[in-house]
Amino acid sequence: MKKVYKIFFVIVSIIALLSFEVCYAQQGDAFVLIDVSGSMRDVNTNKEAKKIIAELLQGNFELSNWQGKGWKNVNSAGPYFSIPNNAMLANGGKFCMMPFGNMLTVRKYRLTTVDKGSFSDFYNDAFPKSHTEANTYLTLAKAYSVVIASSEGLQGKKLWLIVYSDGMGDSMPSNHFPDDLQEAWDQFGATQASFSEKKGVLRKTTGGRNYDIEVWAMGPIPSQSVPDSLSKFKISSPQKGVSENTAIEQKKDEPLSISWSGNTGDVSMTVQIMKSGKPVKIETPKDYYTKNIGANTAKVTFHKGGTYKLTLKDSKFNSDVRYVTVASPFPFVPILLLLLLIVSGVFGYNKYIDSKKRKDVENNLRPSNPGKSSSSSDADWN
Repeated sequence: MKKVYKIFFVIVSIIALLSFEVCYAQQGDAFVLIDVSGSMRDVNTNKEAKKIIAELLQGNFELSNWQGKGWKNVNSAGPYFSIPNNAMLANGGKFCMMPFGNMLTVRKYRLTTVDKGSFSDFYNDAFPKSHTEANTYLTLAKAYSVVIASSEGLQGKKLWLIVYSDGMGDSMPSNHFPDDLQEAWDQFGATQASFSEKKGVLRKTTGGRNYDIEVWAMGPIPSQSVPDSLSKFKISSPQKGVSENTAIEQKKDEPLSISWSGNTGDVSMTVQIMKSGKPVKIETPKDYYTKNIGANTAKVTFHKGGTYKLTLKDSKFNSDVRYVTVASPFPFVPILLLLLLIVSGVFGYNKYIDSKKRKDVENNLRPSNPGKSSSSSDADWN
């Protein structure tokens, strides 16, 4: 009898597990968190992990294809990698790629609505290409991913979370996160564990380091309201320059710093030059400006004068603009040289005129017939 109960219990457990997996798979939403800290330096392992994660998302992962390359299922973490699984993503679902490392790096996430026809292009473009940062704010990244999910209308839903890291330790906060990150931490930094469950770990050990691909089941995502500061993209500095008439005055070849706030994701910048009141595309950008965009700040240096329109967009295509008028530095040396040339010209001209006048006077005083006296004869006086 005990044997029958044991078999029954195993069957029920398997059915429950498969039902649970299918339930999540049908949601079609997934977040991928990638460690970009400097310890993640194994290029070959990173390439393999990229392929594995893509297979997990699209439902064509086979453990046997990777075991020969050193990847092993960590059984104690859960059975996910040892059983067949459906695709995590579905057409119309939400997919987010979020790097984590330094504190502000999570803001550079990329998010899209899944279209299987273009997914590979988005995935390859969004997957982090460098691992150089000094910190590993993993818990912050998990908390921030919940905020993003909430802001994308996934409250009350379940989703998949994949984390790729080497487990070198989590950088902990010191109560001075900026605006939206502090709010994310306060809301979900400690509580996200209560609605998440680790389903499996795939590990490769190389160079004395464990590289883990973790699969988590997240949800239901809390239906807490998302603060406005987390959902509205806005340029916070400089505040001037919202129209062409109030354009920021900037010197040529001096960097202009721009910062923004809100639940932004990856931010892009378009620079146009104003012609007759209309923004015009710049055909040779490097001749006109250089730009450097960070997590929530950017610097732009203009190399030519004119009025420019700067449009910044976040990953949801929310945008904000600034106008900048660039004036060239006062050309003191060229003008001084011009003045010297003018003065020299005037002086030379006056000297020429004076010389000509003297010659004319001398010619007038000189006798017309040099061999004769001034009087023709004595009779002239009679």
